[in-house]
Parts: sequence; C-alpha cells; structure tokens
Amino acid sequence: MFSLIMRIKSAIDKRPWGMFENLIQNNKCTVKILTVYTGKRFSLQYHKHRDENWVFLDNPARVTIGNKIKIMRRGDEAFIPRNTKHRIEALSKRVRVLEISTGRFNENDITRVEDDFGRV
Repeated sequence: MFSLIMRIKSAIDKRPWGMFENLIQNNKCTVKILTVYTGKRFSLQYHKHRDENWVFLDNPARVTIGNKIKIMRRGDEAFIPRNTKHRIEALSKRVRVLEISTGRFNENDITRVEDDFGRV
C-alpha cells in the first residue's frame, strides 16, 4: 500500500516541527504523510470537525492522545477522535506517519493547547 501512496502526486507543507505531504483531500477523507524531524514535536492540539487515524511508518515516536503518553513503533496504529488532544514527538530519528482524517477537513480546524513555536 505504501508504494502505491508514494506514486500519488502530493503537495508538501513545511512546518517548524517538520512537514506533511498532503496526498488526498476532499469532503470524505484526507490522507497525508506527516514527517516530524528528530527532536521536534507538533502542537498539543485538537480538532472539532475531524477524526484522525495514524499508522506509524518507521522510527519510534512519543505520542500523546488525550491524557495518555506512549511510544509508538513501526506498524502501530492509533485513532484520535475529534476534540481529543494529541501530539507526535520524534525521538532519536525523524518519524513518518500516515494520517487518514475523516469528517470536515480544514487546516484551520486546529486548536493549539501547547506549542513549541509560539503559535498558541
């Protein structure tokens, strides 16, 4: 499946914590590959209008979902319901995560609770 996804034309959106590749975006589903750089993490955040499913593609990451923090490894999956705080942090190597969002997708549907880059 991953090789098929990599053949889809993508748009890259750079962020201070890394980047994401937007593979599919429409009203039903949005598919991305998130890349979080070594030692970086994205905002502790939640979304009001979408759920997310994550599949970890390579290196271990520290993940916050709600009030739980755990280490996710290659092949691990997580479901993040809307209105649930979440974050991914790369540890000793960059991390790539396949993200499949369902619901109404809009990059502005991010409520940041904490942010290392002053975007709260």
